[in-house]
Amino acid sequence: FESRTRALAAAMLLAVLAGALLAPSAQAHGEESAVFEMAPVVFLPYAKAPVLTFEGLAGSGAYPPFGMWTDSDSGVSVEFLHDNASLYVSLRNPNPGWIALGLSSDLDQGMGFVVVGMVNGTVVAEERWAANASDEAVFTAPANSTGTAVQAANSSQVSGGLSADLRLALDTSLWSLEPGALYPTLVAYNTTSESFPSTIAGSEAHVLRSYVFRADDSPAEIQRLFAEDISPLPGSVAIGTITAGVAAITVTFARRRER
Repeated sequence: FESRTRALAAAMLLAVLAGALLAPSAQAHGEESAVFEMAPVVFLPYAKAPVLTFEGLAGSGAYPPFGMWTDSDSGVSVEFLHDNASLYVSLRNPNPGWIALGLSSDLDQGMGFVVVGMVNGTVVAEERWAANASDEAVFTAPANSTGTAVQAANSSQVSGGLSADLRLALDTSLWSLEPGALYPTLVAYNTTSESFPSTIAGSEAHVLRSYVFRADDSPAEIQRLFAEDISPLPGSVAIGTITAGVAAITVTFARRRER
């Protein structure tokens, strides 16, 4: 009986794991999704009442360390935090060049961007749209944007580079981000030109996936799940988390039956 119980528990666990690994993406479709499916994951941590201002965020410790992405070659960095209504982002390009953050909740439609660059001697942060999410994306003015993706911004030149502290809406015409899911993400930048760009072509672009933390997510557990590559497909993290829960319940049930 003991061996049958353990075999049943193992079979149930394998079935759930297979469902998690084979689950189709809710956010990424078409050929472009393949580029993002195995991209590095960045985390968008949750905070109930983040204490953030738009002055001196860099190095203030306001952002959790696991909510940061850095390019070791250029020094470009992005920090994230959200409160279920707004996404707080810190963009830093230590080089004399522009920087952009792109997010998509449907790659078939395209990708929304916030681009930080110089216009007539002033650093601005503006919303843009790209029909294709790639290193050759062309920026256009969003056709259906209400201009509310950027709720607040503080952009400036700092030590020869560009810096921006942003508060973005989680749900806009550019993207719709829900906790518990992965979203295709693009960080693009230039290291020699600060002029507001019309395209990513000729500049650096990093393909990523962003996981939006839920209020009850354990940072350590979520990081462990991704480290073990339990949920490699966009949108399947919630299933992966359920997998771990079902596995724990299954093992507990088996042990109780053995007694």
